[in-house]
Amino acid sequence: MSNLHEFFSNYHSESVEEINETNARKRKEQRKRIWIKSKEFETAELEINYVDNFKTWKKITTYNSSAGCKVTYRCTADEYRKNECPAGIYLLFHSESSAVSLYEAQNEHSNHVDGNRGLSMVAREMVRQLFEDGIRKQ
Repeated sequence: MSNLHEFFSNYHSESVEEINETNARKRKEQRKRIWIKSKEFETAELEINYVDNFKTWKKITTYNSSAGCKVTYRCTADEYRKNECPAGIYLLFHSESSAVSLYEAQNEHSNHVDGNRGLSMVAREMVRQLFEDGIRKQ
């Protein structure tokens, strides 16, 4: 009996608060966007052509509501989930008319196009010269 008493007296249990702190998950802060109405189009074809001409937007969600169908796009200039650009747009296809509204996030693009991608011009010229001299990859 004394062995059990010594065992339990040396045993330290964590308090309920300590257990709750370790079990609580840290959530990523949700991105908050302020949407500003940018343009309004008479038909959906004009709007889709307008968005497709930029080639920087990718559709991510579609949501139907009483106001109409809302289609959200994200910027694809950066790698997905690595350095996500905070810029975004959404289209609202009005349910009571054929009009389409374009809303843009107030956030600016955070990505920049790096022109130094791939081989430098000197290295490209060297490869081209070796290729012309008949040297091939083995």
